[in-house]
Amino acid sequence: LPDVAENIVVAHAFHILSNHQAVPGIHEAATDCVCALLQCLEDNNNQQSLELQLFSGVMSLEDGFHHSVAHEDQEKSMNYCRIFTELAESFLEKIVSMDSNNKPHFAIKVLDLVLTCVGHHDYEVAEITFNLWYRLSEDLYQKNNDALTSLFKPYVERLIEALCRHCQMEPDHEGLLEDGDDFADFRLKVSELIKDVVFIVGSSNCFRQMFMSLHGTGVTWDSTEAALFIMQAVAKNILPEENDVVPKVVEAILNLPENSHIAVRHTSVLLLGELCEWVERHPQSLEPILNFLLYCLQQPQQASAAASALQSICSACRDHMAVHFTGLVQIIQSLDTFS
Repeated sequence: LPDVAENIVVAHAFHILSNHQAVPGIHEAATDCVCALLQCLEDNNNQQSLELQLFSGVMSLEDGFHHSVAHEDQEKSMNYCRIFTELAESFLEKIVSMDSNNKPHFAIKVLDLVLTCVGHHDYEVAEITFNLWYRLSEDLYQKNNDALTSLFKPYVERLIEALCRHCQMEPDHEGLLEDGDDFADFRLKVSELIKDVVFIVGSSNCFRQMFMSLHGTGVTWDSTEAALFIMQAVAKNILPEENDVVPKVVEAILNLPENSHIAVRHTSVLLLGELCEWVERHPQSLEPILNFLLYCLQQPQQASAAASALQSICSACRDHMAVHFTGLVQIIQSLDTFS
């Protein structure tokens, strides 16, 4: 390993990766070579000069990534993303350890490169980075050091913002996403990832960040639905006492126009179900929410989401449910007429 930096094969691999004309198959082989080397680096922590050389070599490939994006060469974009992510993973232990002066390790710069890849227009490129963010959140959670965690807050805010964009459906999409669809599966992975990393930025901050994005000019149904989808992922973590953003979100959902896109209504209904613990602490909101869900229960495409939300709210709010008993019995009696 110590002689690797002088190794002709490694030098050739970087030469290929820096060459915009490189043939796809060879470009991929060079990527495999560099990634394998970076994995060795993770297992051997005492190679400082080599670390620096590899770090500089990989960081110099940023232009190659931008060139691949400009020329819509997705295979090469994915190759670069693999390398940047592998570099970040190989340095992860150092990145999450501050030095004695509480200064971040120089390798933290690679997270900017990884986030550049997450910003790629295709969600498949972003997905390559997911394991890195899981590992980062796991390490920070175990270290439980507020000063260290706050250092990564801006990175995770950018991550969540980019993931929200990736979760947007096509503007001309009609109806709901089908279960098992590749894009629907990707969104489920995003939801799981956000649940893992959200403690770094704070659930209420994330919720507020998404709510703010619903205001302003030119907000489209697809961007609205994606923001609601991200809010749904973190809603369970919102403190039930929250009185700033959640009441506005609930009010906006209860007043959705009749002609709202079905996907916006569907995600809104699921979000209400996730806010069940908040509803339990705000019993005055219970009746309008139950009426809204009862209406949705009678709409063919919203019935299953409404049933799921009702079940969550009934479980969390059982102490407040006695006064609504008659209405619930009526729902049960009408079940045969629902979808």
